[in-house]
Amino acid sequence: MEEIAASQAAAGPDGLNTSYMISQMKGGMSADFGIGCPLMCAYCYRREGDTVDGYLGSWEPTGFLEPEDVVARLLSHPWFTPHHTPIGLHMSTSEAFLPKLWPRTWHALQLLDELGLTNRVSCITKYALSDEQIECLESLVHVDLDVSVCYAAMPEWIEPPDRERRLRFLRRVLQSDKINVLAYYRPIAEGLNTTDAHLRHVWQTFKDAGARTVVLGGLKFADDHVHSFMSYGLPLPTGTFKPGKKLLTADTEARIMAAFAEVYADVPADCRPAVLKRSSCGRAVERGSYIPDYNGHYDLPTINCRLRCPTAQHQICAAAQPPEEETVRQLLARIGRPDARVDITSTTTVIHAPLSQFERTFLRQNLLFPVHTARQAAELVAARLTR
Repeated sequence: MEEIAASQAAAGPDGLNTSYMISQMKGGMSADFGIGCPLMCAYCYRREGDTVDGYLGSWEPTGFLEPEDVVARLLSHPWFTPHHTPIGLHMSTSEAFLPKLWPRTWHALQLLDELGLTNRVSCITKYALSDEQIECLESLVHVDLDVSVCYAAMPEWIEPPDRERRLRFLRRVLQSDKINVLAYYRPIAEGLNTTDAHLRHVWQTFKDAGARTVVLGGLKFADDHVHSFMSYGLPLPTGTFKPGKKLLTADTEARIMAAFAEVYADVPADCRPAVLKRSSCGRAVERGSYIPDYNGHYDLPTINCRLRCPTAQHQICAAAQPPEEETVRQLLARIGRPDARVDITSTTTVIHAPLSQFERTFLRQNLLFPVHTARQAAELVAARLTR
């Protein structure tokens, strides 16, 4: 367990643990079978300096682990909590529904289900499944599955995966009453898919498909991507990017929501889809408001909750109860901070010790409550006082 924790501590800036292939990331704990993706999206944040030779030197997934190995590694990770930790399959390194990976994805889901685990499991896709494969997912008894289908009207020379096949899949899977489905309005790249025509088209597409829950998201774009785009002769997105951060400007967000209001003008307000900024918020809303947002984003409601989060979800998040100190201490022991000073208030849990963003994520996802370091808590209070 010490070796696993050490490998997690040495993971990349976004949490990807390529030595163990189980990674604590912002959206949950990612379980990855191999590295590589043939879909060739130019903006993929796994390109890592790549130009024409493909994703990590191979567009095809390589370095496969068997589903039994992946599940065993997941269960052995000291940060994994049965029935609680959010899981993402291929969240970090590939695409869960590729024909080459689907058998492994499906077998891993079966193994988790046979163990009776009720953890939330996410698959994010730009691909599609057949009716038979959807029926496989619908047969799961215990696993609490959500499928996020990405569509943002990105030009095909930047995002090659077949649009029509994806949209047919979105329409079909939204008909399921057993699978939680999110319409992933991502990535939104300034200047590439942000004209008024793009925005109206995406909302009309989601309206026609019957989307219930929509999650917006900008684009991560680093120096490596600049070189990649230029090597392919692609136009660059506009805006100032920060390492590891997705860019979605306030102006573009406002235009997106104006287009939403225009497209849904003939739909009663309470029948329109929820529109969220965060994946964990979307997953909570799609499940019917029986859990608070597991990343504790309601510590900044004016930033994170300002789009179209249902009132019922606001109430669930606002009613989240502060944890017991003993519970916090048990979790701190699992990340090697057993003696850290802890202050628990009605709005946050303050840890007086250095925490990486992924240690903080681990605590939030287990407590279903905001967690801050002492410095972060002070900055939060200062921001509220000066607002």
